[in-house]
Amino acid sequence: MAATEESTPPTCGQCGKPAIAQINGVPLCVQCYATLQNAELQRQQAAAIHQGQLAALLNFLQGHMESITGLGPIGRRLNMPQPTTMVHRGDVNFHNIKVDRSTVGVINSGEVDRIDAGLDRIKSGMGGEELAGLLSTVTEAILRQNSLGEAAQRDILQNIHFLVSQAGTPSQQRQPTAVIGTVLKSIPAVIATISGAADAWSKAEPILHSLFGI
Repeated sequence: MAATEESTPPTCGQCGKPAIAQINGVPLCVQCYATLQNAELQRQQAAAIHQGQLAALLNFLQGHMESITGLGPIGRRLNMPQPTTMVHRGDVNFHNIKVDRSTVGVINSGEVDRIDAGLDRIKSGMGGEELAGLLSTVTEAILRQNSLGEAAQRDILQNIHFLVSQAGTPSQQRQPTAVIGTVLKSIPAVIATISGAADAWSKAEPILHSLFGI
């Protein structure tokens, strides 16, 4: 009786380890498959962040136009693209921002996630540990201030996200300085009465002015 031949398991096309999946005809091991999945997730998150920057800018400019003309709402705000979110239990700790459990139900964590990702880029891309810490303090204080109302809170968080995203973007790729300056000017009046936010903003603002050359 002929001996039964044992089938040889496929090996990873990248590193030669035993493969567990095949992508586009290329066998991948656990580690290489996880690396590929992580790269795809980062690509999707980067695309969502970019779309969020554009939507936040357009929403701000629309609100600014409405305040200048005094004609009231001239159109619907753009919906902010939401990154993949998780269901949390208890307090929520992002990399840079801590959000109380009672706050998560009020504010969509997608906006906070975008700000948090932007703070990571500020720290890693320009060594802005101090600026990132101050802006995370401002964000946490805004999230705790329930008296702002959902719409006002959403608007200020979108503006914070816009500034954070611009701070982490190379200077040649940023929005025009005049636009950034207008958003900067809109922050102090809104957070003046928010405990913990005004003080941190007073320290972050001159850093941002210097960074943007304003």
